[in-house]
Parts: sequence; C-alpha cells; structure tokens
Amino acid sequence: MRERNKINMYFIISELCLIIFPSTFLFMPITNSDTFCYARYVTVAIGIVFWMSGFLGYGILIYLYLTKMKTRKTQRKCYIFSNSIVSVADIVFVIGILGMITSCLLSMSSTYMRYLCLFIIVSSLNTHLLYSRKYIRE
Repeated sequence: MRERNKINMYFIISELCLIIFPSTFLFMPITNSDTFCYARYVTVAIGIVFWMSGFLGYGILIYLYLTKMKTRKTQRKCYIFSNSIVSVADIVFVIGILGMITSCLLSMSSTYMRYLCLFIIVSSLNTHLLYSRKYIRE
C-alpha cells in the first residue's frame, strides 16, 4: 500500500511537470521581444523552467516504467486506441501536425501560431504517454 502511494505521488509530479513543460512554449514569443527591460531575465527563467520540467517529467516516467517492468513478468502488450483519452490525444496530435505544416507552408506572419501548434503537439504527446497504460494505470 505504501509503495502504491509513492508511485501515485511520482505520477502526479510527472503530470504536473509535463503540463508545465509545453506551457513554456506559449511564453517564448513574449520573451523573444525586447519591449521591456527584464526580457533577458524572463527568457532565462522560462528556459530553466522548460528544461527542468522536461527532464523531471520524462525522468519520472522512465523510472515508473522501469519499476513496473521489474515487478511485472508478463508479456508486454500494445494498447492502440484502447483508451478514449489516448484516442483524443492522438487525433489532437495529428491536428497539431497538420496545423504546423499549414502554418509553415502558407508562411503565416504570426510566429505565435507556430508556437501554439508546437504546444498542441507536445501536450497531446505527453497526454498519450501519461495515459496509455504503460506506467501505473491498468
């Protein structure tokens, strides 16, 4: 029981980190401008949050996966479209990829559109990784 609570706590920390990770993409165009005097410090802070949340979130997911594979001796199964959350995340991922391709091909002047598509792509990928039954959800 105690081990299960520890795993759930790690999973929640990983969820929070993987929510913060793509959210930093939305702040990148704002910090890219030199309109205010502390833009450089904000850029460095956003970069630190980006890398730390990414390393921590994905590191915990790898740890949870390896822990689960150590305790589980059954055959690995591949779950494709077995979960409605994962199915929606996959569809949103494809929409994000199509949006990124269209914004690059049409040479849209708004770079914020590209950051928004990147946010959608990474968020849906993280959602797929978190809820695809590979870690603790069974």
